[in-house]
Amino acid sequence: MKLLEEFIRPSRHYIATLSGFVAAFIPNDKSNINPFLMGVILAILVTKVLVGDYDTGYQWTLSDIVFIIVTSAEGLLGVRVGRALL
Repeated sequence: MKLLEEFIRPSRHYIATLSGFVAAFIPNDKSNINPFLMGVILAILVTKVLVGDYDTGYQWTLSDIVFIIVTSAEGLLGVRVGRALL
């Protein structure tokens, strides 16, 4: 039940989507990094650092995999919206 409570906490989803959105506007003139990949990486790292993932501890569990998948999808959504505004 704690996993579900952590999953539906809205701040985590806002931060991941906003990180992807910001990544869409980062100038990418000198590197070959795809903006979508940059958005996913930025969303995962920023969300993990600011609010953490779904569980506690240092061992990889199924909830960590779910965290990466959900955060990646939200980062892609943010990049998609940001690229549509460019």
